[in-house]
Amino acid sequence: MGDDTWNGLYPNRFMRSYPYPSFNVWDLDTVDNGVRDHLYQELNQTDWNLLIGHFLGVDHCGHRYGPNHPEMQRKLGEINTVIKTVVEQIDDTTMLIVIGDHGMTSTGM
Repeated sequence: MGDDTWNGLYPNRFMRSYPYPSFNVWDLDTVDNGVRDHLYQELNQTDWNLLIGHFLGVDHCGHRYGPNHPEMQRKLGEINTVIKTVVEQIDDTTMLIVIGDHGMTSTGM
C-alpha cells in the first residue's frame, strides 16, 4: 500500500494492493493518508507474510521544503504516530522493519 511504483515493478504479485500516485512531490498527504486508511485493518488480517506500507510524505516534504521546515515536523510527527500504533498492534512474532531510501541535505537534495 502506498507508492504505486510497487505495482509497476511487481505486477500481479500482491494479494491485495492499495496504490496511490507517487510522483507529485507537492502532495505531502495523499499517499500517507491512503496507507493509513488501509494499514491498521491489514495488520488484523492473518493471510499475509509480508505487508508493505510505503509512505512518501516525509520524502516529498524534504524535497519540497528541506529538512528544517515546520511541515517536516508535522510529517515526522505523523510517521512517529503510525510507528507507535503499529508497534502496539503487532504481536511478538511479527517483525517491523522501518527503512528510508536516502538521506537529505539542508537544501532537500
